[in-house]
Amino acid sequence: DRDAEVHVVIEVKNVGPMRGDRPVLLSVRRRQKATHEAAVLGEDSHEEEQMGTWPLQWLVDFTKVRNVGPGESRQIVLKVTAQEGWLQWSASDPTMAHGEYELVLGTHDVASTLTVNVHD
Repeated sequence: DRDAEVHVVIEVKNVGPMRGDRPVLLSVRRRQKATHEAAVLGEDSHEEEQMGTWPLQWLVDFTKVRNVGPGESRQIVLKVTAQEGWLQWSASDPTMAHGEYELVLGTHDVASTLTVNVHD
């Protein structure tokens, strides 16, 4: 579904002794070539140059959790839409790029992943 959204709800807890701020990033990473791209693009194909290649990982949402006291927790919601996550854009029309993707949730020192399988 081109209008689909995935919401990631997490709790951020300050385990340190001081009040602090922390950026939280949500990225998408392909686990394999998306099936649309693999079917359309061959080893010797020049279509890859026309469609462009996808990066291995891209940022889809972020926030900064501010002013969290020692021992305090905050709940945040980050989201990825189909358009940001797994639509393959070509010169004419976007198509769903089926395959496995990982949602990568992280800060500068901690990362977690969740696998998403995109299909019709």
